[in-house]
Amino acid sequence: MTVSSASPALKFSTSATTGGSNPLTFTVAAGQGVADFYIQALEDTGTAIYTVSAPGFAPGTGTVTLAASGVVIEGPFGFD
Repeated sequence: MTVSSASPALKFSTSATTGGSNPLTFTVAAGQGVADFYIQALEDTGTAIYTVSAPGFAPGTGTVTLAASGVVIEGPFGFD
């Protein structure tokens, strides 16, 4: 299976903790009904289209909306 995008704002990975690539090609075992992949955005506004293709199947497309993300780390006594 191959996941790709013409947008330089998208990367793809089969792991939530590994940096992505574009395109991403990986093997889906025969009989497996689901294949997970992660989309990583390199920009924080706009939209991007991606394509998923596999031999013997019609390609599919999807659109993602890019947004900023963040993490808040709070200590045991709250924010100081």
